[in-house]
Amino acid sequence: MRLASQPGPTLARAGARQRQIGEERRKAQRRRNDVLSLLALGYGFQVRLIGQVAAAHAARGGGEQAGSGPALVAAITGRLAPVAEEWLGIDPDQVVVSLHAGRSWGSSELTGYGADRRLRVSLPAGWLARVWACGLARVGRHLIVAVQEPGWPTARVLGLRAPGAEPEPLVVQGSPGDVPHWEAYE
Repeated sequence: MRLASQPGPTLARAGARQRQIGEERRKAQRRRNDVLSLLALGYGFQVRLIGQVAAAHAARGGGEQAGSGPALVAAITGRLAPVAEEWLGIDPDQVVVSLHAGRSWGSSELTGYGADRRLRVSLPAGWLARVWACGLARVGRHLIVAVQEPGWPTARVLGLRAPGAEPEPLVVQGSPGDVPHWEAYE
């Protein structure tokens, strides 16, 4: 007696599918291992990696025109809001960030009172790499908005003493650590 259908092709398909599933599992495991390896390099590396990705994106014209404006605004807001809380004592939920596309550092203003109080800050996407990733977001009583001359252990930056004020040039001195600590010479 003969079977109505030959078992060969069906078994071959099942074997091919099993090999494909195995390969997909190995690829997923390699991706997980790669991410865990990056995380194992420590906080300092993670911060610098975030900064480098933001700088590369900003350098190639990332922002509203590239459709990634909301992601960059969220990234800056998520990093600036806790700094603003330390700087002004403002609730992080009251920080409103927009992307600045001009040649200057951007702008800042404090509006409203009580629950309607808002810190509105406009910063370029490169702020993440040049300021935040270097541990420079707040130095002393200043919110750092730009780096004029990068360097280690001394750098020249622009810092805001208060929202709406003109940024002041500062010379800052760093001390090593997982996240560098900076002091301003005024």
